[in-house]
Amino acid sequence: MNEREILESAGERIERVRKGIARIRVLDSLGKPVPGARVVIEQRNHAFLFGCNIFSLLEYEDSGKPAYGELFAGLLNYATLAFYLGSFEYEKGKPNTVANRQIAQWCADRGIATKGHPLAWHEVYPKWGPADADGAVAMFRERIERDVAGFKGLVDRGRR
Repeated sequence: MNEREILESAGERIERVRKGIARIRVLDSLGKPVPGARVVIEQRNHAFLFGCNIFSLLEYEDSGKPAYGELFAGLLNYATLAFYLGSFEYEKGKPNTVANRQIAQWCADRGIATKGHPLAWHEVYPKWGPADADGAVAMFRERIERDVAGFKGLVDRGRR
């Protein structure tokens, strides 16, 4: 199916997959039906996660431009936090836990689901990291255990 065909058939798929029929009964405090009750339904959230990285949130907030966060929270319900070891722990033994925790808490306060990315990746390897494979595996294992435990409850999603 090409892009034009996908777009042309989107309406049919929305009707078939994204919508359904529901029956609502309005009852009073005694459990009796309320005839003619008016019901307004407003979707406030959904299971579909839609987001992007939120790496720069504090930079924008600190620069006096809070509109970035407002726009992010108004549009997105999913945020990726940066855990690239080479920048997260630029100096050995000094992880940037505080900034990521602030961002994760900011997201939690606004109902934005979070994930950390990535816990182990060769492209942003720390300058202080071991040169041998066994040392690298041990380093990554230690950091994964530390950061998964340290962010439990704030960042609970992995790759999806």
